[in-house]
This record gives sequence, structure tokens and C-alpha cells, in this order.
Amino acid sequence: MTPAAENSRSRIIDEAADWLARLHGNAMSAADLQALEQWQQQSAEHQYVWQQAQQLSRQLANVEPALGMSVLNRSRRGMSRRQLLSSLTLVLAAPAASWWGFQLFQNRHAVFYTTATGERRDMILADGSEMAMNTASRVQVKFDAQQRLLKHLAGEIWLQTAPDAVRPFLVTTEHGQLRALGTRFLVRNEEKSTRLSVFEGAVEIITRRAVSRVVAAGEQVSFTAAAIADSVPLVAAADAWRNGVMYARQMRLADFLAELSRYRKGILRCDAAVADVPVSGTFQLADTDSILQLLAETLPVSINRRSQYWITFNPP
Repeated sequence: MTPAAENSRSRIIDEAADWLARLHGNAMSAADLQALEQWQQQSAEHQYVWQQAQQLSRQLANVEPALGMSVLNRSRRGMSRRQLLSSLTLVLAAPAASWWGFQLFQNRHAVFYTTATGERRDMILADGSEMAMNTASRVQVKFDAQQRLLKHLAGEIWLQTAPDAVRPFLVTTEHGQLRALGTRFLVRNEEKSTRLSVFEGAVEIITRRAVSRVVAAGEQVSFTAAAIADSVPLVAAADAWRNGVMYARQMRLADFLAELSRYRKGILRCDAAVADVPVSGTFQLADTDSILQLLAETLPVSINRRSQYWITFNPP
């Protein structure tokens, strides 16, 4: 990490700690909560650091009750933000110290990459492999002398692996491990399974319960920790999101909105009466509001906007 990046990370951590102190001090108004939300959305780094701050906050449950209440009670008696921040830092750090030490040991040579909602990112990895990250994705990359390892933690990634005669290229998910066999493929984390789409070469799947299969180019398959589903033909334009595009061909409106919701904040809902209305077309993901407006103008539906972040499609 460059000095500039380290300074930026330090500043964000300080700001996150400040927000955490204010939350524990019960001094947050509705406007403050909105400001906190805006702060989080400044960058993927802000979101990641805040996730870590919340994780530390949950460690309060493991603090001795007398100590925890002492800190919180002092805050209610008018403790300054600086004092509260200092006390909370001590309280939160104690139960988390061993956890952080373990993580630092485990991740000494690892790098995390994250994208925010609606963000896409392309990069070249240390071995020359290419990786593209779709919206709301997170990956840990750890290369050493024995292997090239990616831990797919959230979202969707596209990979084109560089040749290496010694080190295998592995991708782990919560459901199992993928071994690239000289290939170009896509991995997507779904609600209860992992989806693998192979564009070139082949990929070997080994689930957490040791079920294995090699998936060839042109095939797509979903798997869980216990089983691998039957392969199906690769969905056309499965990686169109790399160009900021979403294709639909007679897609159910409910399914279309579920996919679109990955690229925007808030809730997109669909009344059962219009769930099966077919959607076809090419849609630019950079402007999801325009997509929603286009659907309202071209389909037999109406839109109920409870807010910018809560939208429901209803019968006309």
C-alpha cells in the first residue's frame, strides 16, 4: 500500500471510529443517520472499514458487563466525544485483539478487493491473470510459491487465468473449490449456491463434501456444499455486465427486477399480478432510474414510489 493509500485508510478508520462513538453515545438524530449513510457511500473503502467497525462493535457483547456499562453510562453523563472514542477504543480492542492478530497472521500476504453497489472494476493480478468484479463484490487474493488462491466472498467475478506450470489457480467459495484448467470463467455467489459459467477451457469443481466434476467451455452449473446440479448451456451474454449492459429476452418482470436490484440501493418489489410480464431489450446499467422509467412507459404496469429507495411495480 502506498503512503497516500495508507494515509487515506487511516483517515477513514478515524472517521469510522468517530461515527461508532457517536452511535454508542446515543446522540444520533435522523439527520445524523442520513449523514452516516452518505459517509459510507463515498467509496468501497468507506463501506469496508465501516463493516469492520460494526464487527468490532458487536464485540461489546463479549465485554465484561460492568466495564461495558461503565463506558456507556459515562457517555450518558456528558462525556466528550474524544473521551468516549478513547474509552470505546479500549473496550472494543480488548476482545478483538486476538481476532485481529489471527487475521493479520493469516492475511499477511493477502489483498482484498471490493466493489460498491453499482460499481464494476477491472484489474490485472500479480501473475498476469485478469479479473473483473461486478457490483457489490468482494475477493481476497493470496498468491504464494505453491498456489494462486482467490477467496470469493461476495458478488460476481470474471477471470481469465494466466499460465503457470507450477502453481494451480484456485477459487474458493462457501460451497467448495474451483480449479482453473487454463480457462476463462465467471463465478457468482447466489443465495444458496455458487454459479459457475465457463467461456473457455475447463474448470474442476470440488464441493465441500468432496463431490467433483469438470465443467467444460460453453457450460454453466450451480453447486452447493453437498451437490452439483446438471450442466446447462451457457447463458448468452452472461458476462455482458463487464460492458455495463444487461440483456433480457422474454425475462419475467419479477426476475428482471431481482437482477436489476443488484445494481442499485434500496428495494425493488413486484406485485404478483405483473410478475410474469415479459421483458426484452438491452439496458444500460449506469442509469437504473432510466431503466425503471422505460419499463413503466413500455409495459402494462404502474410504479409506486414510496421513496427513491422503495419502488413497487403494480398493475396499471
